[in-house]
Amino acid sequence: MDKIIKDSSTLAQDPTNANIIYSGGSILGSAGYILAIGKSTNGGVSWPTPWLPLSMPSHCYDLSVAPSNPQIVYAAGYWGASDYSSDTRPLVLRSGNGGQNWTEVSGNLADLVGSDYYGDTGKNAVNCIFVHPTSANSLLVGAPSGAFASRNGGQFWSATDLTFPVVAFVYDAPRATLFAATSGAGVYYSTDDGDTWKPWNEGLENPSCNCMAIDPVNQYLYIGTTGGGSWRAPIVLPNSVNGRSWDLYE
Repeated sequence: MDKIIKDSSTLAQDPTNANIIYSGGSILGSAGYILAIGKSTNGGVSWPTPWLPLSMPSHCYDLSVAPSNPQIVYAAGYWGASDYSSDTRPLVLRSGNGGQNWTEVSGNLADLVGSDYYGDTGKNAVNCIFVHPTSANSLLVGAPSGAFASRNGGQFWSATDLTFPVVAFVYDAPRATLFAATSGAGVYYSTDDGDTWKPWNEGLENPSCNCMAIDPVNQYLYIGTTGGGSWRAPIVLPNSVNGRSWDLYE
């Protein structure tokens, strides 16, 4: 079995210690590709043997360290097949001791996700996960059929009114505003911790997002799109983005 995460999909840094970095993806084993999570405590100079929380085919798409308690780490992805082209189910894992042990907290998420945006019931995963900055038990995940919330650490999940494929979350702390990048529907924002969402696409010519990032110093939100370049928009109004238009960033 491989001892290195060669198929790595995500990185997450401890918000209180820049030397602690987590890596998530999968490694090839006897059962196919299995979810793997690595941890470096020296800024990525070295990586011990990764943890393998599951013995079944699975993969990690995203990791998030709780800002209010960095010992709590969440991993999100899928299980049930060696690749996403086959029958898969959404997966969320939680560690309460900095990655030493992991517990599945997918709960009823598979029942809610049901099928992806295109109606395919056999391909489901969690694309991204967000942990609230002041509550380690308040979670949001982005899936092919939308955004889903848990307020008790993953024991129970509920659907939000965002039903487009979500690929990334970004949080703007000064305005307590959460942004979601979608594949096909542009950018949405929420000012109530993800319970309800509104679109923000004025001037955005390509709504198929792949990634998103925030510049907290210059107050800009950036997105990368499929075939449409990179875009940015200012986020200077308190708790609102009304009237703020996207521009192609070159």
